[in-house]
Amino acid sequence: MDPMADPRAPLELSYGPHRDQRIELFSPSTTHGHPPLALLIHGGYWRDRYGADLMHPMARDLASRGWKVANIEYRRLGESLTSGWPEIFEDIDSAAEAVAEMELNLGTEETPVTRRVVVIGHSAGGQLALYLARRGSVGHRFVDGVVALAPVADLVAAAHEKLSGGAATLLMGGTPEALPERYRLCSPALFAPLGRPQLLVHGTADVNVPISQTLSYRRVARDGGDRVELITDAPLTGPAADTEDGASGVRLTSLPFDHFDVIDPGAEVWEPIRDWLQNG
Repeated sequence: MDPMADPRAPLELSYGPHRDQRIELFSPSTTHGHPPLALLIHGGYWRDRYGADLMHPMARDLASRGWKVANIEYRRLGESLTSGWPEIFEDIDSAAEAVAEMELNLGTEETPVTRRVVVIGHSAGGQLALYLARRGSVGHRFVDGVVALAPVADLVAAAHEKLSGGAATLLMGGTPEALPERYRLCSPALFAPLGRPQLLVHGTADVNVPISQTLSYRRVARDGGDRVELITDAPLTGPAADTEDGASGVRLTSLPFDHFDVIDPGAEVWEPIRDWLQNG
């Protein structure tokens, strides 16, 4: 069987010499014209005990629904890296450039490939997805939208709160006070707005990444003029409930959901995510 016709058998594209500098390519089960493209970035607090396989159920679900999927692997904290700066960010940039180059090669100068491109990131991958969407706003317009699933969207707060044993400080190679410019470049809550439509998804039952991470980012992005929608499982209160022109852009699920439900295509929360991907 031709593996390009089987969404369960991804091809691999290398974008560097390290074994983790690779992209898994899932092709849509049916193709009409140029299908939309999803760039997936997995989480795991940037540590190497977690890998791209976390996103396989999502990748296969999207491919079964007509999406082309590029599932990005990257070097992580652990055996390969003792600090994530700048290597992890360089890997994300290089992976996106490799996919963009692949897209260019599929077309011609007279008939370029044009398709909707959405980057989807989970947890630490949500931070990297927002970073990539911002980078995509400079130069050519490669990323059209971003879905951040339970993202670590405020690296300064993550460092101060020592989330996951101080993972943000390890990622950046130091504290926000020692390295303010790095944090400004890499923390979504500091570099927003993006100028791209965004969907944020975060449940109150999440014990891995506090929902305050998403709410603080959402406030900054909306204040900057971004169109930001939020899927959560309980009404917002306090400053997080502030609306603009009476439109909150908040959608509630009927059931609470946790950190890993947001990457489970069988979970209730995935229905509104699919709706946004289809129509957002």
